[in-house]
Amino acid sequence: MKSPWRTLWMTLLLSFIAGAGVKAAPAAFRDQPATISLTGLRHEHLIPYGPAGTHQKMDFYAPLQGGKGPAILLMVSGGWVSTEGTLEAFLPIIDTMARQWGYSVFAVMHDPQPGCVVGEIVPEVRRAVRYIRTHAKHYDIDPDRLGVIGFSSGGHLSLMLGVGGDDGNPRAADPIERASSRVQAVVAFYPPTDFLDYGTSGSLNLGAGVLAPYRRAFFHDEKPHGDEKAYARSISPLYAVTPDDAPTLLIHGDKDPLVPIQQSELMRAKLNQAAVACRLRVKKDRGHGWLDSDADLRAARAWFDRYLGALRERASSANPREGGVLQTPRRIRGQCQR
Repeated sequence: MKSPWRTLWMTLLLSFIAGAGVKAAPAAFRDQPATISLTGLRHEHLIPYGPAGTHQKMDFYAPLQGGKGPAILLMVSGGWVSTEGTLEAFLPIIDTMARQWGYSVFAVMHDPQPGCVVGEIVPEVRRAVRYIRTHAKHYDIDPDRLGVIGFSSGGHLSLMLGVGGDDGNPRAADPIERASSRVQAVVAFYPPTDFLDYGTSGSLNLGAGVLAPYRRAFFHDEKPHGDEKAYARSISPLYAVTPDDAPTLLIHGDKDPLVPIQQSELMRAKLNQAAVACRLRVKKDRGHGWLDSDADLRAARAWFDRYLGALRERASSANPREGGVLQTPRRIRGQCQR
């Protein structure tokens, strides 16, 4: 079978280019379905999980046989850009997860930067989890066995789900908002985890240095508003870690020039300190993405099989989660700029 990684890696690279504002980017989000060749799978395309007129949509793939099993959310994101072009690059991996692994898969797209910034994207993907859990009967999945996987910015969003979930708001008028946003297992490839200590201790980075091309992912007009440190903390998974978080597999190249491996090392240490199951798989002499990743995909499958194969007891904490509430700059509160 042809490796799925070359197409994915190239498309994520183009997503990074799009995030930097270069015109040679993936195709813009389209309302018409893309060409999809995943015969033999149940498939639903462009399912809206957010308000009309947004990019908050997902695709669903599942084996034709089975049911009431676990599901994996795939974060369709690179450079916090999320398009159908990005989704198409993930199709071989989606096919592997659904057809070979036997999992139901939700490919989750979000509103892309610069129309939305990270502090607004995180609540979107949390809503995606709530939507899936609310509609678990329709998709014939177990709502208590949800995993998430992502690469780079998608890895960051995966971690924000793994450590920032909540039990929902029972008083919400919207039934989706009453559902939990927790997940039960996380696999994150080369994710940013701490924007207050990015690369070196005390180095706050919200679009500086190697992240300068992506400043629009953090601020609508590329300028901070309000408490920049509080904002950085609120979108850093590291500061939301608590003992009831999801078991997490981190996969990172030790020569990554964009997201230093220090980011995964910090996350592993913090999760271990909280007694949360965590493993860091270090890829020697690899940068930000690599082509020969089949072994890593097998490791991801083993992680999901282990932690989604049986229900895991989760204690619901009554204490506020440190860093769990997003500190969105004053100017960007409310809806994204579209």
